[in-house]
Amino acid sequence: MPRGVRPAIATTRAELFAALSRSRRALVALAVDGLPLVLAHTVVPYWSTRYGSYLVAFSVRTAWFVPVIAGLLDGPLDAEATESG
Repeated sequence: MPRGVRPAIATTRAELFAALSRSRRALVALAVDGLPLVLAHTVVPYWSTRYGSYLVAFSVRTAWFVPVIAGLLDGPLDAEATESG
């Protein structure tokens, strides 16, 4: 690799940690979201447990989705505000 050319992967520890923390959060949300659904459909297949698992899944998705989208929306808005003065 020529000198001065930066590879496309995360090279600093902060970039690597930021990338892993985002994916780790998404994986934890997916596991917490999927586990009650799998258990409700296989272990305890009653309508009430399915309904409860759907509520838990919706809550987890909402708790994960809102901060992620807010972070995506805040990034460009903050950058525009700092550029304009």
